[in-house]
Amino acid sequence: YDSLGKRMVTLPLHDVLGKVQVMDCETCVPDMPCPDCIVKCAEGLERYGGGPEGNRKCFSSTGDFEAMTFEPKPICWRPEPAPKCPLPQTAEAFDGPKGLAPMAPLRAHGCQGCTPESNDKNCCKMYCADGYELRDGDEGPVACQEDLPSRLYSDGRCEDINSLDQCLISAEWVDKDAHDLAPCCWREAGFHGGRRCARKASQGITLDRLPDMEGNAFMCAPTRKASYRNKPNCLARCHLEQDEYVDKDKVKSCKHEACIADGQGRYRIRVPIEIYSALSSSQQVSQLHVDGIVNIDETQLDGKVLWGHIKDEPQGWIRLVQADGKDLEEFAEKIGSDMDPCPCNIHCQQGAGKIYGSPDEGHKACRMNYELNVPVFEPAPKCSPRCDEPSHNDGTRNVTGCDCLAGEKCSCDVRCMPGSQLVFGSGFEGPRGCEIRGGKPVYEGLPTCVLECPVPSNQMRTLDTSKCKRPCVADAPERSKATDPPCSCYLECAEGHKHVAGGEFGDYTCRMSAGNLSFPATADWVGPGGAGVPFCMQQFWVEIVDASTGEPLAGARVGVADASRPDPVMWQVTERDGSHAGQVDFAVDYEKLRISVGMDNYIGITREWDRGEHCKNPSDCGVRIALAKILKHGDVHVEEDRCYVHAEHVGHYSMQATLEWDGPEKIPDLDLWVRSYECSLDTSTRYNCPQEQAGLAVEIDFLSAPGMCPPHLKCDRWTFTDKDLAAHEAKSCGLYVVETQSFYHHEKKHHKVRATTATDQDGRVVWKSDSPIPNQFAKWVFWDARYMKDLTTRIKGKCEVEHEQMRSKTNSKTHFKMKQPPPLVELLPEFMDWPSDHHISLDVDQTYGYGPETATFVNVPPGTYQIVVNRFGPPKGPPINDANPRVTIRIGTNGVFECRIPDTCKNRQNIWNVANILVEEDTSRPGKPRYRFRILDTAEEMIPLNRVSLPTVRKHFPGGCLAFAPFFAYRTYFESAQFAMGADPSDAVLQASCHGQCEPVADNADLRKCIASNR
Repeated sequence: YDSLGKRMVTLPLHDVLGKVQVMDCETCVPDMPCPDCIVKCAEGLERYGGGPEGNRKCFSSTGDFEAMTFEPKPICWRPEPAPKCPLPQTAEAFDGPKGLAPMAPLRAHGCQGCTPESNDKNCCKMYCADGYELRDGDEGPVACQEDLPSRLYSDGRCEDINSLDQCLISAEWVDKDAHDLAPCCWREAGFHGGRRCARKASQGITLDRLPDMEGNAFMCAPTRKASYRNKPNCLARCHLEQDEYVDKDKVKSCKHEACIADGQGRYRIRVPIEIYSALSSSQQVSQLHVDGIVNIDETQLDGKVLWGHIKDEPQGWIRLVQADGKDLEEFAEKIGSDMDPCPCNIHCQQGAGKIYGSPDEGHKACRMNYELNVPVFEPAPKCSPRCDEPSHNDGTRNVTGCDCLAGEKCSCDVRCMPGSQLVFGSGFEGPRGCEIRGGKPVYEGLPTCVLECPVPSNQMRTLDTSKCKRPCVADAPERSKATDPPCSCYLECAEGHKHVAGGEFGDYTCRMSAGNLSFPATADWVGPGGAGVPFCMQQFWVEIVDASTGEPLAGARVGVADASRPDPVMWQVTERDGSHAGQVDFAVDYEKLRISVGMDNYIGITREWDRGEHCKNPSDCGVRIALAKILKHGDVHVEEDRCYVHAEHVGHYSMQATLEWDGPEKIPDLDLWVRSYECSLDTSTRYNCPQEQAGLAVEIDFLSAPGMCPPHLKCDRWTFTDKDLAAHEAKSCGLYVVETQSFYHHEKKHHKVRATTATDQDGRVVWKSDSPIPNQFAKWVFWDARYMKDLTTRIKGKCEVEHEQMRSKTNSKTHFKMKQPPPLVELLPEFMDWPSDHHISLDVDQTYGYGPETATFVNVPPGTYQIVVNRFGPPKGPPINDANPRVTIRIGTNGVFECRIPDTCKNRQNIWNVANILVEEDTSRPGKPRYRFRILDTAEEMIPLNRVSLPTVRKHFPGGCLAFAPFFAYRTYFESAQFAMGADPSDAVLQASCHGQCEPVADNADLRKCIASNR
């Protein structure tokens, strides 16, 4: 055996010597010519080594007879045997995925060992493999024929080769000019010099160094080859299994002659693969990524790798398929397209559809299943017939999700429309599937639905319905009667009420108006002349006004619906002129209404209204709704559960608070109070009036028994009655008089109903810089102190006062005044860049019914802003709760919240502590400024109210207690802003006042995170 374990045959020496023919060499004389002596290989043999064939002479180098000898004889052996046709590698014998066999299209029988001489024995027969069809040629016996000589490598000398495989495919030139080329032969043990490869017929091959043998032949490179001719040409044509519900016309395209799995076509890349410059090359050019599409114009099989050439890419070979043993990896899959030569296009037929989860419809490529060696189309869709969508029966049935295929999971749901009723025994409501019944796809058990008119509403006891005993089934002329026969009822206004709108008195019948899927059928009572039910109560009016001016808004779109049912919305547009400007009327008897209002450049609002709860006379009432313009600055965003108002520049954002209530029948006048808590705290701290101290003594506590002020009276707010001191204190969070415009009742000409703050043509408040209000202590913005500015400055200390004696000819009077010079005024260092045009203003004060009262905060600095509502009226009037007050808070352009007194608060008082707005500067990230805010509406987080800093009017209380220090004078103060001469509530009463319960106006889960009670 050789070093590779291959068996070698050793030839006996006499077998080799016996193959040489020697003629006429007995008479040869040493060192003399012997022309008759001829040595050659026997007939039918070839020289492989040793001496040359031809003439011989005898040699003697010493003259000794014993030393005489001839040249070596040639080594002769049988010529190269006839070549065998290689065993065709068909799918049956292929070790790996069958479709990658070199002759996968064929089946072969008896083809092992066939030679050109064995053709007459029908040695080999070939047929098309399963799944293939004959294109041309004949199936059956095939001929093994010898081809042109094998082409051997001839780039060097045989003796330089040290590899068996290379040696047996190589040759060496003997005479290049004569085109004499000799094959290389192999000896594992080595020829002379240890070389294992030698040229045939060279002197390196000797009797003791013969080539190895394989069978009866020397192991030399073959110079002859043979192959099978006239093999049948078999095509891998795809055939489609028909689906009953596939479009029969389109599927004919799949029988086209071009539907062959020849590898050409469009491919989708499944995994990242490399592009190579040539077939089997190791030179990578680039890489294709997943989901790429390429066009392949040529395929070649190299071993167990199927290569594809990318069209229009000279250096563009990629691996399509590769086998590793019996495992198969497909790098790209052939896909159908309109560019594929095979026009196969598969669609479901009309009236059928693709079953969910099955392959898509469209072009299908013919490609090879390499595991089974079968040409197949891409997976086709599974088709099923589609059920026709059930009828909505004139809008009495609600049909959803009924685009279903037979046998497929279905979301079809059929129910009676709201307001319709199921006829007993007619079918069932709910989900159902599409089934094949009698060869047709159908939905079974569809319900029959009818409409019914309920007994008409008595319109809050204004309509007499006593002659309508029961509900009636609608009788539509175009439908057959479903259950009960038509019935009627007699309607007229109740005693004491007049006909306002609607039909006349008389008999009314329930009639159906057909609908569709978008608009359900309706059933209505129809009376004389086809009119609707008589309307005997006053129409519900809705008035829309501007939140900042109280002016009626013309052109607002108002919609009203029944809040207790999904009834359609009735829309109207507010009028422009006359006593009904800004108003619309609705002839509806809903007890609970849902009112929606919208207008260009204003913030829309939807509000629910309960007549029984909010109207003194539910059959004759209405509501006023204030619309606010969209604020110009600041956008609200919720990020990581925190709320921010974003500004274009430092401090540029706006806020608003608008108060509304139910009307003068409940409480004529409510007032909105707002302020900066930091401004108030600064003043009360400097003047020894701590707000957190409950029951703090103040000067008005001693009005009932004038006398000396007690020693524990430390609060010096009384000094604010000096006008010079007030003027200086106005330099920090100063309150100023503004120009106003008053409006009066349209019937009671001297009855003022509201006063608005005047603005210039640019919308800026017209305030009087030389007219600070007399009391600068409490810092509330309200109806008597409408404008505050300079919230970023502080006074460095308390203004002191001194005694002044005023004398005249008839008497003298003790007075006090502010000492000079007053404390310095400084800008807070953290607000050096804050805009100077910041302010708080009360835009409108409503003095008679409904509201609105609106306060606007423009560019205000970070801090806490309090919002309070006060009932302005006699102390013994109804509590503030009865007016159903509501405050709408707007922050930036898009943050809108509404606060109400919660039902859980049973304290019935005159003051409502609505909410606090906490604004903080956020510096957590660079870029444009933003400010974090929260609406505080819980008792734990809100700042409690206290009487020492309640708002006052400009008028002084008469009298007061007498004190000696720092000088002898009366201590007096201003009258309460709650009501003229009304006593201030105690701290205990104020701190027990209800707080608000706030919610976003829109159903926005993110904005809920801005409210303390919702976190």
